[in-house]
Amino acid sequence: MSEIIVKRPSDELFRSWFQQRNGKSVPFFTMFELTSMCNFRCCHCYFNDYKIQNSNCEKELSFSEITNIIDQICSEGGCAMSFTGGECLIRKDFAEIYRYAYQKGFSLSLLTNASLIDPKLVTLWEEFKPRLISISYYGDSDETYEKITGNGKNRQKVQKGVELLKSAEIPFVLKSVVLTLNVSEISEMQTWASKQTDVDFVIDPLIRPTNMGDSTVLKYRLTAEQAADVTCRFMRPSQIETYSYRLSQSNEYKISELSKGELDTRLIRCRRDTISAATISPFGKLNLCGGLAEPNYDLRLGTIAEGYAALYKYNLRKISLRSIECVLCGYSPVCNSCTATSKLEEGDIEKKNSFRCRVAKLIARKVGMEHIAEEYTSRLHALWQQQNLSEKLMLEVG
Repeated sequence: MSEIIVKRPSDELFRSWFQQRNGKSVPFFTMFELTSMCNFRCCHCYFNDYKIQNSNCEKELSFSEITNIIDQICSEGGCAMSFTGGECLIRKDFAEIYRYAYQKGFSLSLLTNASLIDPKLVTLWEEFKPRLISISYYGDSDETYEKITGNGKNRQKVQKGVELLKSAEIPFVLKSVVLTLNVSEISEMQTWASKQTDVDFVIDPLIRPTNMGDSTVLKYRLTAEQAADVTCRFMRPSQIETYSYRLSQSNEYKISELSKGELDTRLIRCRRDTISAATISPFGKLNLCGGLAEPNYDLRLGTIAEGYAALYKYNLRKISLRSIECVLCGYSPVCNSCTATSKLEEGDIEKKNSFRCRVAKLIARKVGMEHIAEEYTSRLHALWQQQNLSEKLMLEVG
C-alpha cells in the first residue's frame, strides 16, 4: 500500500488569512452541514429525530442558496471548508456543490459514513482531491452495525466505499464513536482500519445529547472509567507527547496572562477557536458551534459578514464567577468539556461538565501527568487571588 499524504490547511495559509482580515470577523474554517437527512439510523446521532428530519427536508438550503453562501465566504476571505450532514452524500447535487466550492479555491474536507461512495464520486475526488475524507466506522460485525446504524448490511457498503477510496489513493481517515455496543470490537476495528490507510484510526468515547437536548442516547455512553481506559489504551507515544505539550504550554500561557492581571474570559471558549471558525446548518443558520442551537444568525435574512460579526460580538461577552472553576483548572487544556456540552448535559452554558471533567482527570492519572495538572491548578488559583481578579471580573460582568 502506497503512503497517503494528508494535506492540512498550512500555518502559512492561516497566518495569511489572519493578517488580511483587516479587523473583519470572517471565518477561516466553515463546517457546512449540507443536510439533516441520512441513510443510517444511528442510535447515538445528534440528529436522531428522523421524523423531524423528513418533515424539514424541503426547508433545507437549495443549491443556489448554498453557492451564494459559498461565494460570500470566499469574498470575505474564508479558506477552508468541511461538508457534513446528516449524510452529505445523500444530496443529489453534492458533486456540483463540492466542485463549485473547490473551484472557488477552498481547502475541502468532508465527513461521511462512506456507504454512498461510488465510482463517479471517486472520479470527482481524483480530479478535485479533498484534503481529507473522515469516515465513521462503527463495528467489526454486521450484528454491531445492525444495533448501531439500524441495518447490518451497512458495514459491507462502508467497506466497499473504503476500498474505492483506497484504490484511488484518496486521503481518508477512519473514525469510530466508542459505545457500549461496539467497545468489545475496537481492537478488531483498529486492525482492519490499519490495513486500509496509513492514517491512524481515531476513536471518541464521548458522545453527547442530541441537538434537541435528548439525553436518552447517553445510555450507550461508556462510564468515565471505561472512556478513560479505552482512550489511553489507544494513545500512541506521539499523542502522549502532544498531550504533555498542550498541558504545559496552555497552562503556562494562562499563568503569563494572570501575572499581568489578564485572562481569557470569553463566554464561548473552544479548541476550534471561535475567532476563526463557524458552522452553517442545513437550514441556513450560522452558529459559532454546531452543538449550540443559540445564538444563531439566519443567512436567509442577511449576509455571512453580518452574521459572523454579530456572533463574534456575542462571544466577547464575559463569563461570570460560576464558570471560573474551569478557567482556573490545570486540566482544562486536555479536557473535552466545552460550552456546548455544558449546555446540553448540565443545562447551563457556564456549568462544569462533570462527566468530561472526570474523564480528563482519569486520563491524566493513567498517563502519569495528574501531579502536573494539579500543580498548575494550585498556581492558577494562587495567582487569581493575588491579582484580586474576582472583583475585576464582577465589575466587567456587572
